[in-house]
Amino acid sequence: MKKGLKIFGIIFVLIIVSAIAAPIIFKDKFADIIKEQINNNLKAKVDFSDIDISIISTFPKAGLIIENLSIINHAPFEGDTLVYAKEIALKLPLNGLMQSAEEGIAIDAFTIDNALVNIISNKEGVTNYDIALSDTEIVEETTTETSDSGLSLTVQEYAITNARINYIDQVSELNASLSEFNHSGSGDLSAVLSSLKTNTTSNISVSMGESNYLNNNTLALKADLEIDQAQQKYSFLENSFTLNQLQLVFDGFVKLNESNTELDLKFNTPTSDFKNFLALLPAEYSKDISKVQTNGSFTINGEAKGIIDSTNIPKFNVSVVSKNASFKYPDLPKSVENINLDVAIANTTGKQDDIFVDLQKLSLQIDQDKFSANGKVSNLLGNMYVDMNLDGTLNLGNLSQAYPIQLEQDLNGIVTANLHTEFSQSAIETSNYAQMKNNGGFSITDFKFASKDIVNPIEISEAKVAFTPQRIALEKLDMKSGSSDINGTGTIDNLMGFLFSKKTLKGDFKVNSNLFNISDFMVDNTTEEDNSQKESEKGEGLKIPAFLDAKITADAKKVIYDNLVLENVKGDLVIKDETVALNHLTTQMFDGRMSIDGDVSTKNEKPNFNLDLGIDQFDISKSFKGMDLLTSIAPIANMLQGKLNTTLNLKGNLNDEFSPDLNSLTGNALAELLTKKINTENSPALTKLNDQISFIDFNKLNLKDLKTALSFENGKVAIKPFTVKYEDINIEIGGSHGFNNDLAYTAIFDVPAKYFGKEVGNLLSKLNDDDVKNIKVPLIANIGGTVTNPQVKTDMKQSVSNLTKQLIQIQKDKLIGQGTDALGGMLGGVLGGNNNSNSNDNNNTPKDTTSTKDPVKDGVKNVLGGLFGKKKKKKDSVK
Repeated sequence: MKKGLKIFGIIFVLIIVSAIAAPIIFKDKFADIIKEQINNNLKAKVDFSDIDISIISTFPKAGLIIENLSIINHAPFEGDTLVYAKEIALKLPLNGLMQSAEEGIAIDAFTIDNALVNIISNKEGVTNYDIALSDTEIVEETTTETSDSGLSLTVQEYAITNARINYIDQVSELNASLSEFNHSGSGDLSAVLSSLKTNTTSNISVSMGESNYLNNNTLALKADLEIDQAQQKYSFLENSFTLNQLQLVFDGFVKLNESNTELDLKFNTPTSDFKNFLALLPAEYSKDISKVQTNGSFTINGEAKGIIDSTNIPKFNVSVVSKNASFKYPDLPKSVENINLDVAIANTTGKQDDIFVDLQKLSLQIDQDKFSANGKVSNLLGNMYVDMNLDGTLNLGNLSQAYPIQLEQDLNGIVTANLHTEFSQSAIETSNYAQMKNNGGFSITDFKFASKDIVNPIEISEAKVAFTPQRIALEKLDMKSGSSDINGTGTIDNLMGFLFSKKTLKGDFKVNSNLFNISDFMVDNTTEEDNSQKESEKGEGLKIPAFLDAKITADAKKVIYDNLVLENVKGDLVIKDETVALNHLTTQMFDGRMSIDGDVSTKNEKPNFNLDLGIDQFDISKSFKGMDLLTSIAPIANMLQGKLNTTLNLKGNLNDEFSPDLNSLTGNALAELLTKKINTENSPALTKLNDQISFIDFNKLNLKDLKTALSFENGKVAIKPFTVKYEDINIEIGGSHGFNNDLAYTAIFDVPAKYFGKEVGNLLSKLNDDDVKNIKVPLIANIGGTVTNPQVKTDMKQSVSNLTKQLIQIQKDKLIGQGTDALGGMLGGVLGGNNNSNSNDNNNTPKDTTSTKDPVKDGVKNVLGGLFGKKKKKKDSVK
């Protein structure tokens, strides 16, 4: 007994040790086997972060867990993820741990958790999932047979949980997505003839281009299959498919032949209740479907039989029929009645181009309003041919009273249509109007729509559209929003080409308005949430539609933009190639007139503009208060009162708010000022100049016939020097300023001598008027700093010094030939020196010829002292 217990204990310890040691012993072997087998059979890069082996938790099976498996495509999808799985768990027999790759390792069960699958077909028709190596490529890359070695499936159960599968077809712009995808199956797949029970649930979304057909709809599939591996035939036994709450049952088979796929399927709705149709609607509208009152029938029947290969598809016919149906939601006042539908989607030849939709009848009634349609669309995937009729009246206000549409605001208006259209895809692409038959039209009256996305409700009292083969005519549009009104007419030349062939939308419109207030159509999103969203969407900006090729002739009596009021706005706007060209656009504003020619484009990465502005008789004060651009170009012009004429050529980029980026601005301007009055109180720079140059009253500057040229570049405005006058003083002004308001200007005053103070006047009194009337001295003022805080510096001392030297030189020249004593006496008297020359001569006292004093310099100093301060006492002269 003791010996038996001892043996049992030893065996138990060995089992425990083996269970613990197995992950360590076999981990690297399985990692190498898996990577080798997968990479030897795929044209993609396969990797995973870790692999674990367990025995205890999966006993009597061995467990193999692969973490973070990824399959990354090669060219032409280089770097794209085909498959990612957070965890793949495999179950295999215990003896599989002892087998080599050559002997083969069987997998009994597996689970895949949190997987992502991206299936892509590019514009050249190449698919990213075609990654399996051909037999030739396998032989070239491996020297051993792989068909009887490596991993083999003897699966009896499997599961895929919480997966996401994306499908993208770039040619057809078809996008499909399965989210929260869960699929499981059980059965013995190792037998030649076996059965498999499967269960699938998911959410599905399907779109093509900009059209959404399914949006997060729920689906469920329960399928029992019989699998004949010898014939590669899969037969559907008891199966049901549910989309939202619509259930279909089906049977038949799919058989994989050597050169094609053969199928024979039939399906139908198990009941004919009209609630089957309502069940197709999104869940938010059909969740209380049991409470909806319905009458009439709704059925779907279909079959598909034939082969699938490169040139053929199965023949099929799907019929959807509803007769004398109606429904009414319990909480809504109106019902939808007399619903009749008879439509078939079919292919009778097995050729891809021969799919057609035959709408025999569609009709419904809400109150007294009746609406009906019929027609046919053939060659759906080839040269599509459309022949459709629409007829009836629809009161939009009744929609939300008969069906639970989630509208934030009421929708009102009456739509009346009587339209027949007949055309082919080729006729649209070649603009062959002879093969198009469009006639009839539709109208909208008393339409009103409001939403949080618009400032004011849009009210259309009447809109009328007529169809002809060549074009669609907007015969009348009478619309209001807020205080704005719009009346328009026009034509659209190729709506069919735009809708069905991706052609540009061509049009020609005339728009009139008595008042157009731009703020009526602009939303101010100021909440923190909105601002954060704007930051996240920064860079998107406003784009001029690339598909639009239109001309708009505008005539508005008054346009209000922010604080600007534009009167009699007239001109043409031509929209093409993501650019708006403004041709001879004119308006009256600021008591004058402005013309605009040029263009604005969003074609490049940064929106840009190139405009020529002609300004005639603008009121200077009003225009510089109302237009930030003019203020930036000439910030000191707000001191002027009068009229402005100018031509501006401006080029630059637009910012996110579609306003000019001043730092990118280039161009030039020629300005003419018609003004006689200046208010220096509005200019800190002139105020400081006035303080430093006392002999000029800047309020009395003569600006008659003032013209100047400006240029813009690198964030600066350069002004070509121009001249203004104050009495007999010419003032030349030039320089530049930045759009950041930095100033760098120079004013040169050509000042006559008579303006330079009393001391200089003493000197002038000794000269005749003819000697000094033409003497002028330049006085330079440098203006820096900023517009609001300017820094003004003048060279007044230097100017006075220069003038004094000129006057003294004139005196010296006049006294040449009269003797040195006479000159000395004159200078002594004029410059205020010690006049003792006669006494010295009488006493025969010799002069000191060693003195270094210069009477001219001393005279200048005395004059400056008289101008700028108290005159200093002179030292005794050397005798």
